[in-house]
Amino acid sequence: MPKKLTQEQRSEVLRMLARGEDRDTIAAALGITPGQVSAVSAHVKMGTYELPTKSASPPDTVSAVDAEKTTNLLKQLRDLEGTPARHSQFAPILLGPDAETGDLVYWNPDPDSGAANPHVLVLGESGFGKTYTICCLLAELAQQRVTSVVFDYGQGFAVGSAPPEFVEATDPLELLASKDGIDINPLQIFPADLLGPVNVAQRVADTFQRVYPRIGVQQHAVLRHAVLDVMADAGIIGEKPQTWTSDLPLFGNVQRKLMDYANDALNPQSRHAFSVASHISTLFVFNTFRPTGRKLAWPDLFDAESSVCIIQLKGLEHSLEGAVTEFLLWNLIGYSNPSGRRCCDALWSWTRRTSSHSTVDLL
Repeated sequence: MPKKLTQEQRSEVLRMLARGEDRDTIAAALGITPGQVSAVSAHVKMGTYELPTKSASPPDTVSAVDAEKTTNLLKQLRDLEGTPARHSQFAPILLGPDAETGDLVYWNPDPDSGAANPHVLVLGESGFGKTYTICCLLAELAQQRVTSVVFDYGQGFAVGSAPPEFVEATDPLELLASKDGIDINPLQIFPADLLGPVNVAQRVADTFQRVYPRIGVQQHAVLRHAVLDVMADAGIIGEKPQTWTSDLPLFGNVQRKLMDYANDALNPQSRHAFSVASHISTLFVFNTFRPTGRKLAWPDLFDAESSVCIIQLKGLEHSLEGAVTEFLLWNLIGYSNPSGRRCCDALWSWTRRTSSHSTVDLL
């Protein structure tokens, strides 16, 4: 038997019904059954419950006009001169002595340090101290005013459970992606996108194909075409660079466009459109990227006092974690790399569970 709806859940169902959301979307978003949504809807028809009026909407609800577009930051990004270089002088960080030779081993994340590869990989069984090791490295980098961005899949870096020394040394900023959502648009065009919306369409299609490997060549092509059509509907045309700074359509319009293709009996790609829309539907059900989510302005973050930004992904469906991470990384690269140069001012860290007993931490 499903649990009885709480008053908060019932109120949220009514708000989502008022916005025109369908039964399955509401059920998936709130963790209840479709039958419970139908029951609330039936009470509305009987007059037992009333749908909230516009004035009763949550304060962060966007208007119908604003819901069809978001601000395009391309012009502002073009005007940026980029993050000032720190002259590539990171002091090497001591990792410890080599277990066989006893020689001290240092790590330098600076790509200009001469190292063939500036990454570090931490492996070990659960409870062996991988997260604590990463916390120590991030704290060392914080002392050199190097901003780090952590994509946390298991809440190992959550402020409430992280070592107090780490919190004190880094003053981390924590963003709950699954709960609060994030105010970025994966359809953003960046200065390095020389073909404008064409680059965006390819990037979105490639990202989904990596995250959902069952997306084939034809589905990839349909998805890319849908992104281009959505951009064109907003007046952003690949052959007209002067249109690339127009306001962006919402990312959710991509799924709506795919469903338009799927419901068009005359469209020869309708079957592939329906298939790819089903594959990627989770991202739009959770609605992680939305104008009412937490602001994530990378330039401001790099100039802030917090040395570490922790993006919590726990609570998202497994494949959705990968998609959100990829889109956020693209956004980070676009912001910190307005001229297409390699960015070394930010350090990325993420944790991925590879089996029931071990995890991998990568910096």
